[in-house]
Amino acid sequence: MFQAELKKLIKKEFPDEILEKLSVFPLALTTVAYKINFKSGRKLVAKIGFDEWDLKRGKGLKEKTAIRTANDILGPDKSPKLVKCLNSCPGFPGYVTFLEFIEGEILEPEEFNAVAGSEFNLNELSGFLINLHSLKQKNFSDMFPNGKRDLYEYFSAYHKRIKSTLESDNIFEKLEERFNDLPEIYEYFKNYSPHCFLHGDVNFKNVLVSENKIKALIDWDRSLIAPIAFEFAHVSTLTDQYGVTEWHNNLIKSYLEKYSGDSEKLHREFKMIELFIYFKMLTRKLTHKLQKGTIQLCAGTGEELKDHFIRKILEHRI
Repeated sequence: MFQAELKKLIKKEFPDEILEKLSVFPLALTTVAYKINFKSGRKLVAKIGFDEWDLKRGKGLKEKTAIRTANDILGPDKSPKLVKCLNSCPGFPGYVTFLEFIEGEILEPEEFNAVAGSEFNLNELSGFLINLHSLKQKNFSDMFPNGKRDLYEYFSAYHKRIKSTLESDNIFEKLEERFNDLPEIYEYFKNYSPHCFLHGDVNFKNVLVSENKIKALIDWDRSLIAPIAFEFAHVSTLTDQYGVTEWHNNLIKSYLEKYSGDSEKLHREFKMIELFIYFKMLTRKLTHKLQKGTIQLCAGTGEELKDHFIRKILEHRI
């Protein structure tokens, strides 16, 4: 997929380099990712966007902005360094982004839990996030150039979609009591400030490990500027399925120990956003907008994932 076109593009964009090897990265969900080895020894990563919704909203430009922001805060050794971002290219459905390759491994859940769950690595990663969240601004932003809206509008748009989807699947009545908790959450965050720069998807597939130490965070295309609670709530909705629940809970604990604000208030906000995201993910599953790769990654069928979200919603307490 795109290999022939990418080889031509590499030759055009990097005329002083000679391509030695091009290999695909597995489990990229809304992009295709390739590792590029040049004979000079230089290594890059190419990400090719193909999801129609992402392309309409300008995901390539969003990731470009997010990576540059992350580089400024964390440095290029802890986040990928952007080389080029091409918004449109002949032969490709959308953007192509070239990044400097960072040496490291993406571990499978069992090994990841053993390595990333050490006290040293939990402190390292929670420290990354504390530094990342030091960038604050007054207003919410999903960072899409074509998707600007405030947080209340973001919630409201999903609220209508959630209700209509649950009704069409005949499960609204079963979840109605929990659904009725959502407006209170929206109201709580209506005039919330400040918002912080978030990675948006801190899961085991986006953490690079080298010599048993966490080295960098990759895949910044879900970044946003939002309440800190969003950072942990999105991933927490799938940690059971990934098999990394204990690690994620310990990461939150390590973060709260470093957090200079009201940690009890932040934890409560995390539980509020978590409920909203369970509804959001269930809606995406029911409308077939949750990618097949996510279902494969969670080692379950689509129906099992649906049942997982329903169970979590019914069990959830703020």
